[in-house]
Amino acid sequence: MRSLKGLTLLEMLVALALLGSVMALGLMGLGKLRGQLNLESAAEMLAQDLQSCRARGLSTGNPWRLRVSGSNAYVLEEQVSGSWVVRQTRALTGSVRLSNVAVGNTVTFDTRSYMTLDPGTLEVRVTDGARTLRVLPSMAGAVRVVKL
Repeated sequence: MRSLKGLTLLEMLVALALLGSVMALGLMGLGKLRGQLNLESAAEMLAQDLQSCRARGLSTGNPWRLRVSGSNAYVLEEQVSGSWVVRQTRALTGSVRLSNVAVGNTVTFDTRSYMTLDPGTLEVRVTDGARTLRVLPSMAGAVRVVKL
């Protein structure tokens, strides 16, 4: 009697069903991971832009500021001849929003890299509804991102 090697159709279908279930669970986890990465990326970008404003104030000899222009956007501006000129516009992606700050609030760095704040802008929260990160600028110019 000769033994047959291989798989039956039923065994193949069961294996494919199991593989499909595992892949579906993995894809659901990827969506959650993508949201977390969007949130962290937005917080880090905001922190880097604050440090960039400070450095540009030193290098150009003009004051620079970060101004909140919407719940999911902000602009980097340079003061030239007494008026503010928009140099860069940033929009947050997905469901990420700025909270704990009002539209129009600013963080300004003068030519000596000193920071001045509007009331309530010392702590900026970046949130996607489920998770929140705080972006904390210090008077010395360092910026920290802290998880809540």
